[in-house]
Amino acid sequence: MAAASSVEAAAIIITPSTAIRSDNGFSVGVRFNVGASDVTVTDAGAVNIDISGVPKTGGLANATNWRLYNSSGGVIASTTIAAGTGAGQQFAYQSITPVVLTAGQTYTLGLDVIGGLDAWYSNTPAAGVVLSTDFNTYTSVYGSTGLIPNTDDQPNTAYVGPNFLYAIPEPTSLALLGPAMLAAMRRRRA
Repeated sequence: MAAASSVEAAAIIITPSTAIRSDNGFSVGVRFNVGASDVTVTDAGAVNIDISGVPKTGGLANATNWRLYNSSGGVIASTTIAAGTGAGQQFAYQSITPVVLTAGQTYTLGLDVIGGLDAWYSNTPAAGVVLSTDFNTYTSVYGSTGLIPNTDDQPNTAYVGPNFLYAIPEPTSLALLGPAMLAAMRRRRA
């Protein structure tokens, strides 16, 4: 049976009006709620810009730790995104073992900001930072390096260092999957 196709997108979209910082020694992130459909995280991402907001041609200056937490604070996915990743791109992405995020559940995404050579987005108000329409709400958070960023910031503030790519099945793929599964069940009974 053919695999169901999916659409892949970035969870966080940044526009050029967003402010930039390069201070470090802590974790920044976002707490968000998954919308009406489950999504599958396929790649971990870290912002890859210089202090002027231009994507760095050499990729990340420092390796950085990326983590995804469930609502209880348990790590459900983590990786170290290598220095040099993401050359010329706004975000450096690295494949991870896919993780399904359940519709309606809350998760926290964190990234250690460990070197002043890698900048990150900070904006008050949060204009210029948009969460994909597959997610309902977000709150920017920060905390100590290596720990869940659990301190909520003020409303309309955006701290964006981490990101991720995710996939959701296309509705037409789901519609085709049902008859294929039914046919397979009938063959099994025969």
